[in-house]
Amino acid sequence: MSSKSLVLATAAAVALLIHPAHAQAQSFVKCPPYGDTLLRVPELTRDPATKTLKAVMQVSDQQRMVWFPPATSAGTNGTIFCAAQHLRYFEGYSLTNPNEKWPVSNGLAEPLPGPTLRARVGDIIEISFFNEVNVTNFPNSLYFDRADRGQGTGCDETAGIYPSNASTGGAINDTYPNCFHGSSTANIHFHGTHTNPGSTGDNVLLEIRPTPRKNGAPVVTEQTYKDAFKTFFDQCEAELQHVPSGWPKLWGQLPEFYRTSQKQLLTDYDTTVTEPHKLWPPNQEAIDENEWPEFYIGAYPTCYQLPEYKQKPTSPAGLQMGQSPGTQWYHMHKHGSTTLNIANSLIGAFIIEGPYDDQLKDFYKSTPDHKNWGLADQVLVIQQVGVTPNLERGPNQQSAEELSINGRRQPVVTMKPGQVQLWRIVNGAHRSGVFFVAPNPSQIQWAQIAQDGVQLNVANYAAPVAGGASNGFLMSAGNRVDLLVRIPAGTPAGKYNIQALDVVKATEMPGGTAQKTPFTLITINVSAAGSSDPSPAMPFITPDKFPTFPEFLADIPQPKIHRDLVFMSTGHAAGANHTINGEKFGDTVDQSMILNTIEEWKIINETSDAASPGPIMHPFHIHINPFQIVEVFNPWDSTYVFTKASYVPGKNCFVDPTDPTTWHPCALTAIKPPYVWWDVFGMPGAREDPTGATTNVIKGYFVFRSRFSDYTGKYVLHCHILAHEDRGMMELVEVVPNTTVLKHH
Repeated sequence: MSSKSLVLATAAAVALLIHPAHAQAQSFVKCPPYGDTLLRVPELTRDPATKTLKAVMQVSDQQRMVWFPPATSAGTNGTIFCAAQHLRYFEGYSLTNPNEKWPVSNGLAEPLPGPTLRARVGDIIEISFFNEVNVTNFPNSLYFDRADRGQGTGCDETAGIYPSNASTGGAINDTYPNCFHGSSTANIHFHGTHTNPGSTGDNVLLEIRPTPRKNGAPVVTEQTYKDAFKTFFDQCEAELQHVPSGWPKLWGQLPEFYRTSQKQLLTDYDTTVTEPHKLWPPNQEAIDENEWPEFYIGAYPTCYQLPEYKQKPTSPAGLQMGQSPGTQWYHMHKHGSTTLNIANSLIGAFIIEGPYDDQLKDFYKSTPDHKNWGLADQVLVIQQVGVTPNLERGPNQQSAEELSINGRRQPVVTMKPGQVQLWRIVNGAHRSGVFFVAPNPSQIQWAQIAQDGVQLNVANYAAPVAGGASNGFLMSAGNRVDLLVRIPAGTPAGKYNIQALDVVKATEMPGGTAQKTPFTLITINVSAAGSSDPSPAMPFITPDKFPTFPEFLADIPQPKIHRDLVFMSTGHAAGANHTINGEKFGDTVDQSMILNTIEEWKIINETSDAASPGPIMHPFHIHINPFQIVEVFNPWDSTYVFTKASYVPGKNCFVDPTDPTTWHPCALTAIKPPYVWWDVFGMPGAREDPTGATTNVIKGYFVFRSRFSDYTGKYVLHCHILAHEDRGMMELVEVVPNTTVLKHH
């Protein structure tokens, strides 16, 4: 992505936002009750005959119910209200399964995630994507993208709060493009897909602007490109038989009608604006350089494959990857508005099935000896719904949005005594980590079987023994967990709550100095024992029947290439900056890796309790290739002591605050192989010398190894606290080819 293209990127909104709690009190309405039945979000599924998932998806907008904590000045602190707010949302339907669609009522709806996509390893994903957001529905708010009228090149603004808020006693150093902006522009990021990061694949550098409107109706509709997209998808299917492949690579490989139409739409738009707002010139520059253009209007075809692992003779041993079956997800990823769009619920689950699922279902199938068995599959998308990023709120609106699941708060899941269910949990919050508090094992038991859409090695699987404890676990923003949840036989009928903590900082974790009060996230309604209960009671899957571990997920050996990345956030007094290696996101490639190589990276967190904003656990995320964590140093781990007098060999570990050579894991905290695969990891927060003897900051860190396999191209890594990403805590990375036409003689 060139410097010029970033400068010419879709310009930002400049708006005056008035928080609903202050300006629209009359719009408050009674909230839906807590404890509704968990909503099963409709699914768009694959066509098994063609091994494709063919769907139409669009971004639309509608009045939806939003929960607001009122201002303390209103005299009702702690009371929860709801208000009708215009939100963007995903809707869609299947092109091959007519009954599969995600309709939204015309009335006041709950803030629901988008449709769940369900495909299989080896499938080709074909999505006709449309941006039909009507920006006139968002006057005088952050949503109104003034670039539609060629006004402004800077950041969104509010009533003296952001980006200039000297009245709070500090400053915010946000400058375009690392600020909240561009909220009407769309794209989709598919979390957990090992696939083409460019062209029509998992390309987050795209900017798809809303369709223009004539007499209020969209100019670009599904019919506009129906034939052109079918032609393209047919060709894409043929080309992607050569797996893995990054086709298409050139603009000229898109259908001529689409190319001609898009050029006309963009040049028509350019006649209404002046430099630097014009969009076709940077596209033409990219095309001339055989790069993929960034800007589109109204519609875009997404086509890529979920590659099935097939070792190629030409690939170095152990370097090729494949798509892992498991729980993935998708969300809008336009830099500058990821926070707002995810808060609006522009997210959805993406289930990719494979042998992992086949073997789980086979173990739990119902037979004459196992009556009423079967593995119920619950997809739970955690949401953090809101209409403004944190810095856009007034001083009394700083409370985090309430967490919900599938559009409902504290939803109820019904289970039978002796039953096991598979819970596929996605933390789609834009900010908060969720710590699941261990339940009473006599009532609820659970066993984790996958992390971030990659199954665990059976050596890392630990099912609770009868009466044994179930462990608590943290899901940072962006994480996924597959959980087998079991109700022991004989559990009395009744409702049992699963408690959680909303955590962002290390001090908010269990036992921390700022631990928050647990809240009910989910309720399990255990039905009365009856003839339909599983008989005998269903056990956790046994290690000998655990899903076969794919060979491409074998542990990565120690590589020769090593990199360090340092994440740091400062508070208002220091400019409120969010940086990686001291820099904000820019127009250069920050990390360049050679195709089909392995590397080891150390991700260091310098954000500490020594100053605002405190020991934030930045969730590190990199696209396309998952990684294995081989080392973690968390100075907040109670295993570490900081004085020699407290050191007991074999019981704890001594860290000397004056000696950085001791700031590393010890034998008690070392990670042993086989290693777990992740694509998001909440890095440990840094800690000021706990003894108070020095002002040294003990840095938290983790070390991962990754294979940069199969696909070349540009993509990003960033903090998954998305306000940090929007404001600069992101890097552009590129995997480059490992071949040349030159020959040695």
